[in-house]
Order: sequence, then C-alpha cells, then structure tokens
Amino acid sequence: MKRWLGWAFLGLMLGLTAWGLWRNPGEKARPVYGVRAAKKTFVHEVSGDGEVVGRVLRLGFALSGRVAEVYVSKGDRVGAGQTLARLENRDLAQRLALSRSRLRVAHDELARFRAAQRTQELQLETQIAEARRQLELLRELFAVGSASQSELDKAQNHLNTLLLQRHERRLAARAQLRAAENRLREAEAEVQRLERQLKDTHLVAVVDGVVLEVPFATGEVPGAPLRLLEAGSLVPEARFSQVEGALVRPGQHARIMLEVHPDTPIESRVIRVLPPDSGSGTVRVPVRFAPLEDTQAEPGFTLTAYVTVNRIENAVVVPMETLVEEDGKTYVWAAAGGRARKIAVTVLDRNLLEAAVEGLKGDEVLVRLPPDDLKEGEKLSVAFESNEP
Repeated sequence: MKRWLGWAFLGLMLGLTAWGLWRNPGEKARPVYGVRAAKKTFVHEVSGDGEVVGRVLRLGFALSGRVAEVYVSKGDRVGAGQTLARLENRDLAQRLALSRSRLRVAHDELARFRAAQRTQELQLETQIAEARRQLELLRELFAVGSASQSELDKAQNHLNTLLLQRHERRLAARAQLRAAENRLREAEAEVQRLERQLKDTHLVAVVDGVVLEVPFATGEVPGAPLRLLEAGSLVPEARFSQVEGALVRPGQHARIMLEVHPDTPIESRVIRVLPPDSGSGTVRVPVRFAPLEDTQAEPGFTLTAYVTVNRIENAVVVPMETLVEEDGKTYVWAAAGGRARKIAVTVLDRNLLEAAVEGLKGDEVLVRLPPDDLKEGEKLSVAFESNEP
C-alpha cells in the first residue's frame, strides 16, 4: 500500500511539472536598465543668469592741459583723498608763489598802517588832553583876573584846531585803511583762485576704491575720465524665473560662477530678493548676493548664480527617470528577486536630476524609464549603465 502511494505522489509531481512546462514554457526575462536608490545629502538648487553691478565713478580733470604724472594703474587700490594723476602746473605754481608774496606784502602794509595810525592817534589824544587841561586852567585864572581874554581865546582855538586835526586824520586814515584792506582782499582772492587752479591740476580719489581704467598717459591731453570702482559696491545680481524665484530667500547659500572664470566658483549668500520684474514680457525675480571683493570682478561681468533652496541630510535619493505618476500618486518599479515590484513613494523634493523620497530603504534596485506595460511580478534582466553592483 505504501509503495502504491509513493508511486502516486511521484506521478502527481511529474504531472504538475509537465503542466507548468506546457503553461509557461521557458519564461523570458525582460531586459531593463537599473539603478540603486541611495542614501545621501539631497540638494535642490535653482539658477539664474545676471551680471556684476557696482558704483563706478568717472573722474576727470577740471582744467585742460597735458598730463605731467600718473601715480596709479589699473587694479590699484586707492584711498579717498589720494592723488591719482597731475597735469603740468609749473607756470601756475610760479604765479601762485608770486601772489603769495604779494599777499604777505599786503599783510605787512596793513599791519604797519594800523600801528602808525594807533601811534598818531595816541599822540594827538595826548595833545588834546593837554590842550583841554590848559584851557580849564586859563578859565580858572580868567575868573580871578589872572588871565586875559585873548589868552583864553587862544587856548580855545588851539583845542579846536587839534579836534579838527583828529577828525580829518580819522577820515583820511579810514580811507587809507579801506584801501589797504581792499588790496589785502584782492591779494587773498588771487591766492585762493590760483590755489584752486593748482588743486584742479591734481586728480584726486573722492572715495576708497579700485582703479578700473586709466585712459591717459604722461604727456597726453586726457580725452576720457579715469574710472574708479567704489570699495564695497561690487555686487552680483541675477534674475530667476517666477517659479524658481519664489523659492529664494535671504540668507540661502549660493555659488556665483563668473563667465570669465568658469572653473572658479565664488561662495556667497542671498542678501535681498527684489520685487518681480515683467518689463521684458516675462516675469523675472531679481536677486542680489553678498558683495564681492573689489578685485574679484568688474561691473558688467556676466554670471550664473546657483542658490541652494533646500538641503535634506541622509535622504533616500532616486533618479527622476525612475518615477512614475498615476492617478495623482507616485511609484517606482523595483527589481526584487529578479521580479518587478511596484512601490508607492512620497516625493519630499526634487531637482532636475533627482528626487528625495519616502517609502524606500535606500538600497533597492530600481528600473530606469520603466516600460508602460511592465507588470507586477514580471521577470526582469537588469543591466546597469555604470559600475553599480
């Protein structure tokens, strides 16, 4: 009986095997490209194009003439008040020296006149005081009969003469003083005028900055102004699309790539997000970044700015081409045990190439660009485009 049961079981197994071979004779695996989900830092960057802006001052001479000396060249740092260049001014300096000499003479002349006037005034006042004293004495003597009327009249006339002299001298001295003061003022004005002209032969920096261009040389007549970049005014500015600009916030990390130095990124941060601009017909969001060092660039340099709008540490990251969206939900196809498995995921954030998701462990083999007709449990043959295991 037991032997019969054993043969029956063997026959059943052979039958099932034969039925399986008839049902799915040699199932072929579908070839697909695979990629592994990875745990890493996910970074979402947005980019915008723009240029470097800065406050550039154009400094020119107030006078015409030939350049005598140039003290700076392109790229030099200068301080406010520093002389940058000078025009020929020998004749002007000589005229100024002569005018200063005349001014000293006018000062001395006025001082001597005032001293002489004080001396004469003092002498005359002394004489008048003595004449008054003599007149008062004669009046007393006349009252007691010891002086005559003629003596009294003579003393009075002498006092009147002195008072008249004082009046006339004061009028003359006042006119002479005005004339001397006028000569002094004229000399001072001439010196000031020549000093201004001499000062105008010097080209002076009005702010701290960096020289951008010196368009003249010694011996030339300047035809264009010197260009000076004000220190601290060099700022990168870029414009972003309305969608990406809405993600940008002050304080976010940024990388500035200057077109003239494409292999040297400049680390920066967002300082200000300006109101959207639709002047060109397309809404763009202007963004300003931290000032550059004065020698890193020049106004007008074109750039691309990359702003990190999100960063997720230790995230499960998958390529964008592994995601499938159906009925408002997002899925990936995994190759588990050689078979296709559909897994629902939640996208936390995405950039152009990758997405950070929930719903995976981070070591799954996923199907790149899964075929539309891929079915759950379908046998897969996975190939990798890189050296992934």
